[in-house]
Amino acid sequence: MSTGPGHPTADAESQEHDPEASRDYPIHLRVQLLNGFQVAAGNEAPIVWRSRKAAQLVKLLALAPDHGLYREQLLERLWPDSAPDVAANNLRHALHVARRALRTLPLDPMLILQTQGGRVYLYPPDRLWIDVNAFEMAARAARSATDPDVYWAAIDRYTGPLLPGEVYEDWAAFRREMLESTYLALLDDVAQLHEVRGEYPQALAALRRLIEVDPLHEAACVRIMQIYALTGRRSLALHQFRKLRQTLQQSLDVAPEPATQTLYVAIKDGQFPIPAPQDGNLPVAAFAVGQPVTNLPYAVSDFIGRARDISGITQLLAHRRLVTLTGPGGVGKTRLALEVAWKRVEAYPDGVWLIELATLIDPTLVPQTIAEVLGIQAEGARSPIDRLVTTLRDSTLLLVLDNCEHLIVACAHLVETVLNSCPHLHVLATSREALHLPGECPWPVSSLPLPNPHARRITLAENDSVRLFVDRVRWHQPGFAVTQ
Repeated sequence: MSTGPGHPTADAESQEHDPEASRDYPIHLRVQLLNGFQVAAGNEAPIVWRSRKAAQLVKLLALAPDHGLYREQLLERLWPDSAPDVAANNLRHALHVARRALRTLPLDPMLILQTQGGRVYLYPPDRLWIDVNAFEMAARAARSATDPDVYWAAIDRYTGPLLPGEVYEDWAAFRREMLESTYLALLDDVAQLHEVRGEYPQALAALRRLIEVDPLHEAACVRIMQIYALTGRRSLALHQFRKLRQTLQQSLDVAPEPATQTLYVAIKDGQFPIPAPQDGNLPVAAFAVGQPVTNLPYAVSDFIGRARDISGITQLLAHRRLVTLTGPGGVGKTRLALEVAWKRVEAYPDGVWLIELATLIDPTLVPQTIAEVLGIQAEGARSPIDRLVTTLRDSTLLLVLDNCEHLIVACAHLVETVLNSCPHLHVLATSREALHLPGECPWPVSSLPLPNPHARRITLAENDSVRLFVDRVRWHQPGFAVTQ
């Protein structure tokens, strides 16, 4: 296909090689469209776009099959309701602003936004790297393979929805839906591959990610219920059904399919074929047959700052069995704990488990809540804490107890009991105050530091508080930038 004046012909595959993989190539223009919009090249900082239309112009060209569009196409999509002469003037201005912004990068200025035959081209395709195209190429490779690792490589390329700041633009909506559909199909397919191999933790990981994006995907919820039940974790299977039922009721005012309800009753009554454990309980370790098992949620936003905290807490957890993140409400203890837990997940073959206590009122239910998350079933008259100790005695796992402050006595008693009885178990807690237990390592979490009000703009932009503020504002106002 034609790629504009001086552009070597390149198919869609040729641009997908990571430009930083070889120094023989000229500097590439890198465009991120998934989970936000960024344009960068070399070691330069991403462009800060001060013109929404100039940024949209680049987005449209990046999404085009050969990264070029006719002027009429740009006019129609960017200024559909403007008079022709006004729209033409707007396009000329947007091109001028976009060229000026792109020429701040270490690129060949003569190749930026070239025009030929009434078409505008972003940059030569063999010097472009666009995350959308990289994901689509990886997805095609996965679908022609039977190796789950190839699927996961493609899945990891999808970092979030396409251009979340353009939710009301028709030109982005269809492509966004197609990319999300591809992502969900990859998760569905790789889950099936793992299920066939009996690799249930990996299958669950894929299915959980699927329903995070599409909570109404009933078939995926059913498969999660079946895997939980097959691995002796009936309480989690039943919880999954109740969560699905609530979601369907609130979103569509419908009930689960009759077959799903039948499965629920069968699991509840113990009629679904569950392998009989040797001692009446399925140890958590028996479930961890592949990748580390975890119920940690996947982050939907970037984690900004706190590098010292992450490094210090991670190292502390490697040597100490109880670490408590303390600090006032809203300071970021939970998010910090999750970030640390993800970094330590492979250190615990029996899993990393988040226990959310914020909505729990009755302190006597703390042991039962943990048992339900771990899938440890009731057994006669034995107390939940006895069942926890028995099941976890030889397990190597991390419990993340979140929001302990209103249940401080109950949490302290439980933690002390399980740590004294389970030598390989670690606890990472978050609380407004420490648990005050022997061997506990409190880690105070403070607010992000404020910038010097007299600092230059470039210094302000490097401050973690400012970075967090700018990142969150750009969710709603993508063109926002720090100015002097």
